[in-house]
Amino acid sequence: MSNRKRPEEFSRYVALELKGAIISRGFTAKAVAEGIGRPAPTLNRWLNAKLPLPLAILCEACEFIDIDPQQIVANAYDRVLVMYGERNGVTYTQKDRDESELDVRRLEESEA
Repeated sequence: MSNRKRPEEFSRYVALELKGAIISRGFTAKAVAEGIGRPAPTLNRWLNAKLPLPLAILCEACEFIDIDPQQIVANAYDRVLVMYGERNGVTYTQKDRDESELDVRRLEESEA
């Protein structure tokens, strides 16, 4: 894997984890966008990882939906570890990777 793949996937997973948190807390992307004073189409592009999610937006959105941004980041990094292995060479089972990939697909297809 290229040196850029892990960080790029991490960035994508952070956006998707935030999207999942917005949905699970009963918000819509439109409501969050309005609440943080951002255009809804832009927030949707960030949440769907079409544009890199700025850390300031992560913080604003997390504060609006009342979740610790550290949890979003930790969940995203855990997903990187499952999908691409830990930096020390530890790998996960194919079942773990399949389940993680299925979760990612669900988040990608969900509407916030």
